[in-house]
Parts: sequence; structure tokens; C-alpha cells
Amino acid sequence: MHATPARTAPTAPVANWHGAALALRVDDDRFLGLLAAYRTSGGLATGHEIAARRPRTGLSELARAIAAREVIGMAWGGQRWLPFFQFERGDVAVRAPVRLLVGELAGLLDDGDLAQWFVQPNGWLDGAQPLHLLDSDFARVHDAARALRFACSN
Repeated sequence: MHATPARTAPTAPVANWHGAALALRVDDDRFLGLLAAYRTSGGLATGHEIAARRPRTGLSELARAIAAREVIGMAWGGQRWLPFFQFERGDVAVRAPVRLLVGELAGLLDDGDLAQWFVQPNGWLDGAQPLHLLDSDFARVHDAARALRFACSN
């Protein structure tokens, strides 16, 4: 289910779910870093792999969530890649804590930076990665997202 990416970057704009060109793509090195960073939490999968969890409605639900920037995802290699951890098991429903955090940060960070935020050490979390504290200390992770939003708005 988890594809091994090729090292070549896309040469043309990547189409999103509605056919419009995505302006932001992550480069090869950054994508490979994110691929490794998310491996411990279920990895990354293409939008079509995620949508296959609900064959009848999954693609439309996922497309809506992507268009509304309610999920973490990035364009790479002509596909939309999403971390598995953000979805309920066996479903395309976005976990409520992730939806709240993405809501705090989506207006500040581009797709690649948003994906990176969850897996990079965070000073507000004493160097822990937000992803690793999401279930055990959500309030602190939410505070870290709010602190970033506040810092960026000033």
C-alpha cells in the first residue's frame, strides 16, 4: 500500500482534486524526509489509497477535506500524499484533534510546512514532535499551534 517514491521531481504543475494547478509542491529531499518522519505513525499514502477505504464516498469526502484545507497533505510526483495518522482507522474521516490543529495552522503554513510542523521538534513542547504528543497531551500541542499562529500574526 505504501509506494516507494522515485527521486525525480514533477516537471509540470500537479493538478488538485478539482483540476486546478497546485502552486506548492515539495521537493524530492523534503518529501523523502517527510516519508521517513511519518513512517512510525503509519506513513504517507496517496489520496486514492486513502479514499479506497470507502469506495463509494471516500474520494468525494477526501476531495472536500483537501479543498477546505482540513487535512495535511502535499503534492509530490504528480500525486497528493497524506499522512495516515490524521484519519480514523479504516476511514477517510479526519480525527478531530488533527482537524483543530490544521485549522489553527492552515492559514499560516503552506502544505509542506504544515506537514513538517507535525514531525519537527517543537520548542513549545520541550523539543518533542507534535505528532508524538497528539494523543497523550493534546492541550499542549494545541497551545504550541496557537503560539505559532500568534507569533506569525504579530
